[in-house]
Amino acid sequence: MVQSSVIPSKNLLAISVMAALTSVLGGVGAEPASADATLTTSWADFDVAPEPVAPGSSVAVSGQLLVQSGLDEGEIGFAGQPVDIDFTPADGGTSRVVTTVVTDADGRFSAGVTVDESGAWNASFAGNEDAFASSSPTDDVQTVVQPPAPPPTTACTGLAKCQVVARSDIDGDKKKDQIGVAITGRANSRNRKIIVRVRTAQGRTLQTTGDKVTWSYAPFHAAAAIDARPGNEIIVGDSMGAHSLSWRIITYRKGALVTLPPPKKSGGANRPSRWLTDSAYSFELGWWRSASSTGSVTLTRKDAVRNDSGKGHTGKITVYRWKSDHWSKRSTRTKHYRDKAAYALGGWHIKRVPTWPAEY
Repeated sequence: MVQSSVIPSKNLLAISVMAALTSVLGGVGAEPASADATLTTSWADFDVAPEPVAPGSSVAVSGQLLVQSGLDEGEIGFAGQPVDIDFTPADGGTSRVVTTVVTDADGRFSAGVTVDESGAWNASFAGNEDAFASSSPTDDVQTVVQPPAPPPTTACTGLAKCQVVARSDIDGDKKKDQIGVAITGRANSRNRKIIVRVRTAQGRTLQTTGDKVTWSYAPFHAAAAIDARPGNEIIVGDSMGAHSLSWRIITYRKGALVTLPPPKKSGGANRPSRWLTDSAYSFELGWWRSASSTGSVTLTRKDAVRNDSGKGHTGKITVYRWKSDHWSKRSTRTKHYRDKAAYALGGWHIKRVPTWPAEY
């Protein structure tokens, strides 16, 4: 805050002498607007706030204009007087009046102004037939250009070719986490990788990489509940055959992302930790999930092979139940299908999981 500058008056003689000197010297300090002016003016509580500010910000200029009340009676607020709000650029540019306000009953004033550059602000009173002109002390205000805020950290921060693909509760805390996926390496090459990242609601970034993938579609497929533990799983592509698809399902365990394997002996021949779906003229394979009101979760695997006669399909329906930390086989039975029914078996049949990739 800038301190007030007060010019006290001792007696009428001193005032007269000051007025005479002002007239002779061409105006030093306060200047009278009229030769008959006898009262001095001064300022209190002049301030510009807030400061420093960014260019283009609004600030409040405030203060109080005071006038001599009479012999040895001090000063009072000078009511109803026009006050100019002046600005002088820091680079030495020409001073200018930014706005004019009128003092209230107590001589106080306030004005909102826009600050575009650094410089000095002050208030000025032009004087009148009774009172001398004067200017307040200055208040220097600096404009500061704030550096842009860094971009928020995401699941993909620092990982090339990564895209944020979904938000879902992965770690089981009932808060949505951010999922990012990147696929690297040339298609159909053994060095192709699918990298999955999760940025938790608590601000941790977790990562897991699936290597030796042969996948040409978009890598991310879904985030959905598969097992019975809290939190959803992440389904990404892994490998592709002429019509069969192999998938990697990722789950959260003890602070890390790990692979959730399929039920025993139901995974891929070369990669038992991967899940299979298929749809072709002669073979279909798909998965279903159900959960009871008590939280018991079962998976059902259905397949169908075209009969040698060329008419109809025959397959197995196998049911698994989640038990602690793995799938436990519950039952298997054989079922015969008409062709149309068999063709509907392939793919995923689980809530929030698309049956097939959009490109399939």
